[in-house]
Amino acid sequence: MIETKQIRMSKELFQDEVGEIFTDYQKEIEDNKAFGWEPTQVITSGTNGRGHSAHHYQIMARDTAMPHYSEFKSYETTYYELKSKRQRYKEMEMENVLLLLALLIVPGIIYIFSKLNQKKEIKQYNLELLRKMDETVTKARKIGD
Repeated sequence: MIETKQIRMSKELFQDEVGEIFTDYQKEIEDNKAFGWEPTQVITSGTNGRGHSAHHYQIMARDTAMPHYSEFKSYETTYYELKSKRQRYKEMEMENVLLLLALLIVPGIIYIFSKLNQKKEIKQYNLELLRKMDETVTKARKIGD
């Protein structure tokens, strides 16, 4: 039996730990190939009329009877569990910074340093998740070879 899935092709850009710019869907498509998925077609959903924007999706397929299917599925589950744990840093709000600095200098400074520390911690956490996701993809690719 052939199963399919779709990956939304967003235009949001990301930068990896070595500074390479990519779109998240490009990496996801490449990573999914390691789990036995193959790109088949691109479809467009929605219309561009009346303020609606069209969304593009990469359709991927794989055969459930292929060798090592259950192992691929297990690695894919691990990959998406890790991906769902990624965190996003929320930038400092200048209104809060200015208000805290104007009213209370010490809390304003504490806020700034806590936000800077939070950004660093989130980046480290996400890099560790990315490393584990990449390990999962590498293990899945070894099965396919």
